[in-house]
Amino acid sequence: MPSHPAALQLDRCAQLVHATPLRKRYRLSSIRSLDWHQLERHLAENLPGRGFTWRLNRAASSIVIGARTDGSSAPLGQGLAILIAALARAGARPPAAAVVRIAVGPVQRSRARWRWLWGPVNVASLLLSLSFLVLAASMTLLGMVGLMLPLAPGAPFLLLASLAMELAFLLRLPFQAQPAA
Repeated sequence: MPSHPAALQLDRCAQLVHATPLRKRYRLSSIRSLDWHQLERHLAENLPGRGFTWRLNRAASSIVIGARTDGSSAPLGQGLAILIAALARAGARPPAAAVVRIAVGPVQRSRARWRWLWGPVNVASLLLSLSFLVLAASMTLLGMVGLMLPLAPGAPFLLLASLAMELAFLLRLPFQAQPAA
């Protein structure tokens, strides 16, 4: 069990700023001032043993942890675990969680000017869609007859019927009610 309630949140003290496959840069932040000597001592004891190189920048409150190019280093994720343990020894306390403010208000529609046009376009789309469905039905019947008779073109009519059906559905798509999320 951790000694203080923020022990499980010390990963917020090390914010990843930049990462490459062989190097990671973390910005260190704490609400209390860090004991830099203790942090440096803990990192010097544990990071080189795992094959990591590191550079601590007190002025920028950052650390760069790198792995060796020959592949003899441990995975860079272990470097973060060692850094968090070092931050705990150095007396780091995570900063307070940031409050996210969300403005809630009425949604402004950009189509308000064209609202009067929506009804007639909907009716026109319905009529055009129904006409494409009637055309698709007639081409389907013609295609079925064409498949049964020798030397009659049935397959092209069935293909055109399916395209007319898809076009009818596509015309009605903007006017369909959206499902509730």
